[in-house]
Amino acid sequence: MDVPTGLLVALMFVTLLTMGFGNILAAFAPKIQAKEPLFIHPLHGLWWAILCLVILGTFWRCAAIFLVENWSFVEFLYMILGAAFLFFASTSLPGNDRPGLSKPFLASLAAFHLWGLGLAVLFGSPGWLPLLVTVGLLGLLVSLWRNPDAPYFPQLSYAVAGLTILSLIV
Repeated sequence: MDVPTGLLVALMFVTLLTMGFGNILAAFAPKIQAKEPLFIHPLHGLWWAILCLVILGTFWRCAAIFLVENWSFVEFLYMILGAAFLFFASTSLPGNDRPGLSKPFLASLAAFHLWGLGLAVLFGSPGWLPLLVTVGLLGLLVSLWRNPDAPYFPQLSYAVAGLTILSLIV
C-alpha cells in the first residue's frame, strides 16, 4: 500500500469536507447570535441537516481511501471531486426567504451522488442496495433541480431525507 499517497489524498479530501462543514456552521452561527427569536424554515433546516449528514457520512467512510494500493493522478482528481461537490453545496446553502432551494445547491448534491455512482465503477461495486438508494437520491435531486419551486417540493424533500438516512445505514 502506498501510504504516503493515500495519506495525502485523505488529507485533501478531509480538508475539503471540513471546510464544507465549517460553511454550514458559519451560516448557522449568526442565527444563534441574533437577538430575534431563532427561526429557520423547517424545510431549510431539513436540507441543512441532510447536507450535514452527507458530509459526516462521507467523512466517516473516507477510511476506504487507504484501501487503494496505487493511486493514479486521475483517481486522485476523481476522489477530490466528490469532496469539492459537497463544499460547493455548503457554499450555496438555501436562505430562509422561501421554501425552495437554489439550483446550484441541488446541482452540487446531485453531482455528489453521481460521483458516488462513479466510485462504484472505479473502485468496485458496494452492492445493489447502496447503488439503488444512490440512484433514488440522484433521481429525486434531479427532479427538484429541474423544478425547485414545484408544489411537491416538501414531499420530495422528506423522501430525500429518508433516503439520505438509509444511505448512511446501508
